[in-house]
Formats: sequence, C-alpha cells, structure tokens
Amino acid sequence: MRDAPLTRPFVQWLLNPLMFADTYFRHQARASSILIQSSLPKAINQGFVWSLRMPADHSAVDSTLGYAFQTLQALIVLLQADDDESVSIELTDDVTLHHVPSTSGSAESRFQVAHSTNRSLPEVTLKSVKFWKTLGIWASEYAPNERYFLLTCAPVSAELLCLTSDGDRAAILKNLEEEAGLVIEEQQQGVREHKVRISGCRAFLNLALSVRAELLRHILLCASIPNIDAFDDILDEQLRPIARRDKRILMIGRIRE
Repeated sequence: MRDAPLTRPFVQWLLNPLMFADTYFRHQARASSILIQSSLPKAINQGFVWSLRMPADHSAVDSTLGYAFQTLQALIVLLQADDDESVSIELTDDVTLHHVPSTSGSAESRFQVAHSTNRSLPEVTLKSVKFWKTLGIWASEYAPNERYFLLTCAPVSAELLCLTSDGDRAAILKNLEEEAGLVIEEQQQGVREHKVRISGCRAFLNLALSVRAELLRHILLCASIPNIDAFDDILDEQLRPIARRDKRILMIGRIRE
C-alpha cells in the first residue's frame, strides 16, 4: 500500500508532547531550499548505530538502511516545507513534495534517493546504472510543472557536474543522447545486452529533442550528501527553530524509535 502524504502540521502534532513543552514555535524556511548541505554541526549524540537489530545478510542490511534513510529524508523535506504542503513516500517517487496547488496545477518536487554507508563510492557517471534508471523513470513520466532531484551519497564525475547546479545543459544533453544511442545500437547489434540501462536510454530518446532539454533543466543532481550516520546532526539542525537543545535530543530519540 502506498503511503498517504504527510503534512507539516501533522508532524508538529506527532511531536506535540515534546514540542509544545516549549512556549514558542518559530516558522521554518520555505521548501525552495531543499538540498542538504554537507557541512554539519558537531554531533549531539555519540555512538548511535542505525543498523541495530538489522538482519545478518548484508544486502538486507543495505536495503533496510536505505529505506530508513529515505524515510528520514522525507522528514527533512517536510520540515523545510510550507504548512500547506505535504510529503509522500513511494507514491510518485522515493520521496515527493506536493506543493500548494496554484493556477498552473499542483506541482511536485520528486526525489530519487541512492544511499550507501560505504566510505569509498565510485563516481556517478554517464554510464551509471542508477542514473539511467532514474532518468528513464523521469523521462517516461515527465511533467513540465515538476522538479526532479537525484540524491546520492556518491561523488559525481566531471561530465555530470553541470547537473549539480542550474548551469547550461547543452553539453550534457549531447553527451546523454550519444550514450543512449550507443547503448541502443550495441543492444540491437548483439554486442552487449545492456539489460538495466536499455529502458532508460529508450525512454530518454523517445522524448522530443525540446522535451529532453526541458527535462534536463528540471533535474538537479545532489551528490556526496551525508549518509544515515549523520542524521542525528542533520535533524538537530532542522529542529533548531522548533525547540531548545534538550527538547531536540528527546525529539531525535523519538524519531529513532
């Protein structure tokens, strides 16, 4: 079953016994600044491991931590949202921020989340499977009133660096078209199967050229973001406008549960 969207007021109510022990509540920033910064304050809690009671199988651990990270990411997005906005998990994407309806329709910001606790990760490149799977999903479901964010703990290669800002997309558009064309050609000639990337490449090239360019303008690649081990610090920063430090520690403890 897909999760119903959560609103910011609902989260405030959820934390009500702790939050309203304070006599103030300062409104948090708008949702337009969603990206998590890599610079973090010093840890307020030491030694907590998110993998407690995790299964012995390593792949199962990664999967469980990945879903926990996705859920916590949704909370961060919600804490940065406006009061009338809501967040859903595994609805249209890993995490989706549903903006306030306007005259142009109800816009969404969609987040694909790639998590890893490995200290050394390969760069996200033009040939990365996760990148093409994500691009294929967005290409097949593209809507001009949506924004798309790929959050990854991995660094990004120089060839994709332009996707980490609102810079020019002309060069990356050409490179992606060439890579997609090569993948399709090799698959058709039986050189390589490209089982995982082929659908994404086809979906991207199936778009009209102008739509491909427009889609890329709506994509932001957020690389080298902190993994789940840093979430105590991130939550503390986000909850700072809501409560005093002692209350924040209690809130974070509740969220862990």
